Amino acid sequence: MECQLAPLEAYVHERQHDLPAMQLSASSGSCEITTVVSSLELDSAFQAIYCARTGRPVGYEALLRASDIDGRQVPPPEVFATSRGFNEIARLERLCRAMHIAAFGKQSLSTTTDLFLNVDGNHLPDIACGDALPLSRLLSDCNLTPRRVVLEILESEIADSTEVISAIALCRKQGYRVAIDDFGRGKSNAARLFQLKPDIVKLDRSLIASAAARGYGKRVFTQVVRTCHELGASVVCEGIETSRQDDIATAVGCELLQGYFYSRPQTTLAQELIVRADSALSCASNPA
Repeated sequence: MECQLAPLEAYVHERQHDLPAMQLSASSGSCEITTVVSSLELDSAFQAIYCARTGRPVGYEALLRASDIDGRQVPPPEVFATSRGFNEIARLERLCRAMHIAAFGKQSLSTTTDLFLNVDGNHLPDIACGDALPLSRLLSDCNLTPRRVVLEILESEIADSTEVISAIALCRKQGYRVAIDDFGRGKSNAARLFQLKPDIVKLDRSLIASAAARGYGKRVFTQVVRTCHELGASVVCEGIETSRQDDIATAVGCELLQGYFYSRPQTTLAQELIVRADSALSCASNPA
């Protein structure tokens, strides 16, 4: 499917004073959209998120990929380090968000698969208010709706819970869902999880690694999943790399699964179905 830049170009034109100077391009005959900012080439990769019950992809997490003029891969933290201050970082994040939406919308083969977007929780008010109309028009131009978008935020990096809670409420009114990302890492706070009341909780990879390594870790993992369910949230187990980890995550009740064991991030959407047989797992070629 040939990728069209028109929706992204329209968004950029509308928000030209709020975006960094850039060049846009789309590779011929593919769905890859590339943005050049500050001599860095940016594009989107997508990692599938699977339903534990059916084995089908139900969503895709958009991930930033960047390279410099010499072709060296640049980690996302280094990309954002080129921006100075809150406003410049917000502008770059806004561009990446739009790029991911355009790349996803032009190749999504199902109207039921969701797009998971990483968002700095402190910038969530921008989606709820400042960028609401332009973003809504971009989604519509890409044949998407807010109901198919999940906003991933890091609970541990939120500066003002009150402001973010208000922004979450506004985003939900517009149709977006909210996920807490990497819960269980660093300074994760269960009390604040109850304050934010996310629709989805994505568990940090360290939890499933610990659960597979020792009995105590599995008890902790089980309790965290139970707590999320008590909140009314669905659970994504991230970072699954072995069949043992897959067995534990499904046995404990994680509804959604993500990790290299199933598929790696790629520029095109993985449509493979997870097939389980004799407690082994592989990615089959059956279309979802």
